[in-house]
Amino acid sequence: MADVLCDPALGSTRRDDDALAKAFQQLEPHRPSLTRHVLETWGVRSCLDLGCGTGSLLIELAEADPLFRGWGVDASPSMIAAATRSIRDAGLEPQLCVARGDITTVGQGSPPDPDEVQALYGRSIMNEFFADDGRAASEVLGVLSKRFPSKLFFVEDYYGCLTRDVPSVDDRLHTLLQDLAQAFSGQGVPPSSLEGWTSVYCESGCSLVHAYEGTNDGISWFIHVIQL
Repeated sequence: MADVLCDPALGSTRRDDDALAKAFQQLEPHRPSLTRHVLETWGVRSCLDLGCGTGSLLIELAEADPLFRGWGVDASPSMIAAATRSIRDAGLEPQLCVARGDITTVGQGSPPDPDEVQALYGRSIMNEFFADDGRAASEVLGVLSKRFPSKLFFVEDYYGCLTRDVPSVDDRLHTLLQDLAQAFSGQGVPPSSLEGWTSVYCESGCSLVHAYEGTNDGISWFIHVIQL
């Protein structure tokens, strides 16, 4: 922590991707998930999961719909290895494909073909780009807009509160802990409100179509449906 405080650029090098993948593999997500419900409500039958992790959402969607097609990318080799094993064990290889990749390069000469993708989804992926007050986040959205024009992007993330003017701190302790992890890992703290996130979308030329919002364990989560 002391090293990162002296040089914030060190933050991203101190993350233990193997430990993170192991932790996510031990989770037993509730099914049917709220995310699946939202995507099904919007009629999503093919989806590109940005930062797919262990592939749990793609597997859930494919098991629920034999016609569903899904692709996943994640920058962590450990996550992709875990997702590949889970997909194989579930017998879903004909429907799902995952690969190591970066959100800034996806759709550039590698599967999937943008025409095959109905929608994009990303959970806790956009919050990685707020070390510079959101400029990087807008740039990433701009890149996605060029490669997947007019597609819907379901952004599942949270409202930050560290260094923000919030009504009460006592009921935001989990959020503050997440914000600290964001800050020390070099990702930055995301906007604290719908208006703040919307301004990032507008800056990139995207538009907010719908917002689902809720609170769980002191963290204000959301799913924003935006059009690229």
